[in-house]
Amino acid sequence: MDPHSTRSQFNQRAPKSGPYMASMRYADTNPKVSIENYAKRPSSKSPRPDGRASDTFSLLIQRRIATNSRVKQDERFKKDMYIAFINKALQGKLDGQNKDFDDLVDQFNPRRAVECATLSSQLRIWILALSHVLSRLERRHSPLVEAIVNFPWTTMDATFVKTYSDFIGILLSARPEYLSLVLGKLTQGLTYRA
Repeated sequence: MDPHSTRSQFNQRAPKSGPYMASMRYADTNPKVSIENYAKRPSSKSPRPDGRASDTFSLLIQRRIATNSRVKQDERFKKDMYIAFINKALQGKLDGQNKDFDDLVDQFNPRRAVECATLSSQLRIWILALSHVLSRLERRHSPLVEAIVNFPWTTMDATFVKTYSDFIGILLSARPEYLSLVLGKLTQGLTYRA
């Protein structure tokens, strides 16, 4: 017998499990019923104490799925703005204009980190933006690198610490001349202070 015929044994199988299989059995006998119509039907289950239906499938149909695309797009836009500012500050330092560069170095001031609790996400974007221009960090830009290395990263949240440690690894790969600065800070952190 042809497996695609309407009288085939393959059409008599029990449906697989899932939240809408009961309606699919009903949809096989009545072609006008769809999944959306099933969600609109009153639930045969008893309502919850707060008055809402406990039918999980109707909740899946009616509730929209939230995405983080707007958040990611906003973060990408901020990072692009930060990269543009960093490029301007680094070029200004080479040209003898120190104002933007000093503002950039001041972002990693430890006193500023203690004052502002919401600084973690902003500093994380600064670190991500700086990781795109590591090849431009010359010896003239060492005050910026020193400020980043001396920043108290251990007091920040886990996402910042991961971004910071990735940045330090990339920094040392791109610019090995800063290795002595980073190792000096690490050994200073291992010493006991009374």
